[in-house]
Amino acid sequence: MTVDIGAGADGSFSLYEDAGDTNAFTTGQSTRTAVGYDNAATTVRIGAAQGGYPGQVTGRSWTVRLRNLATAPGSVAVDGRRLTAGTDWGYDATARQLTVRTGALSAAAAHTVVLAR
Repeated sequence: MTVDIGAGADGSFSLYEDAGDTNAFTTGQSTRTAVGYDNAATTVRIGAAQGGYPGQVTGRSWTVRLRNLATAPGSVAVDGRRLTAGTDWGYDATARQLTVRTGALSAAAAHTVVLAR
């Protein structure tokens, strides 16, 4: 899953998912995952999936792109685990864009991506 975030202000949205091949969503068979960005803390929060439906994903890898980021962070961590620059994350100074790849994460748990200056 790829999320594009414009740095410079706080923001959030809810990712909606359902099976896509039935009308079961009309009876509540779906999930929502809250995703938010705290600009002052340079933190992305990915909530645990709420709800359920047959065949829903139990985990996924996230690619988080922060656009309009003035400088590269000193480090990036996912759930407190420091990521490797150049492998798990990279900063393009010309595009002013940070790209973070989380690796596989459980959809049933909340996750935090923190940028340290």
